[in-house]
Amino acid sequence: MHRKLAQPAELGGLASVLAEAPLASEAFRYLAGEKGPRPDVMASLYAYHQRKPPEFLRLLSLTDSFANRRVRAAVALSGDPARLPLLFDLAAYGQEVDARRVAFFALAEADLEEFSSRLHRTAGDPDRRIRFATAVALVPSGEPWAVRLLVAEMDEERPEEFLAAHRALGRLPFPEARRLLEEMVRDGTANLFAFNVLVDLPGGLDEPLRQRVWELISAHIDSSSIARLVASKLDFAEAARGVCARLP
Repeated sequence: MHRKLAQPAELGGLASVLAEAPLASEAFRYLAGEKGPRPDVMASLYAYHQRKPPEFLRLLSLTDSFANRRVRAAVALSGDPARLPLLFDLAAYGQEVDARRVAFFALAEADLEEFSSRLHRTAGDPDRRIRFATAVALVPSGEPWAVRLLVAEMDEERPEEFLAAHRALGRLPFPEARRLLEEMVRDGTANLFAFNVLVDLPGGLDEPLRQRVWELISAHIDSSSIARLVASKLDFAEAARGVCARLP
C-alpha cells in the first residue's frame, strides 16, 4: 500500500512526492486545484524537472487531463526564468496539442536568446497548430524565417491566432518588422494579416508598395473583411473606390 499523499501544508518538498510515480496523479491533482501556483510548489517542480527531465514528462503523462492542463498552464504562466527548460520540453515533447500551444505562447513572451535553436525541430511538426505556435515563439527572437513560417501557418479565421501573431510581431523593432513584411509583399508570400500589420506600422507605405498591396488584396475585397479593412487604410484612390463600391 502506498503512503498517503501529504496534506497541502506539507507539500513544500513536492519533488520527493513526485519521485514516486504511483503518487504523481494525486500530486498533480493537488496542484490543479490551486487558484494560483504556490512559489514553493513551483520551485519543487522546476528542481525535479532539472534533475530528471524524462521522468518528469513521464509523470505528466500519468495524470488526468484536467490536472495536466492546469499544471502546464501554471508552469507556462509563471514568471520564474527557471521555467524555460521545462517550457521547451513541454512544447517539443508534450502529448496534448493544447498544452503544447500554451507552452509555445508562454515562450513567445520570454527572452529566449541562445535557447531559441531548441525549438527549430518543431517548425516541421505534422500539426499545423504546432508549426504556427513554434513561429509565435520564435518571431520575437528576430529569426526572419520564423516570420515567414508565422504567416504561412496561421489560420486568419481564428481570432486567437490573429492576436498571437500580432503580439509576436509587436515584439520586433519596427524597422525589422517593416523590412521583413515588405519583403513578403514584394515576393508575393504575404497574407492579409501581414498586409494589415504593415499598413499600421509607423511611416506609411511608398506609392509602389501601396500599389503592390492593392494588387494582392483586390481579389479578396468581396470575400474578406480584413481585405476591405486593409484597402481602407491604403490612402490609394483605386483602393478607396473599391471599398466605397461595396458599401451598402
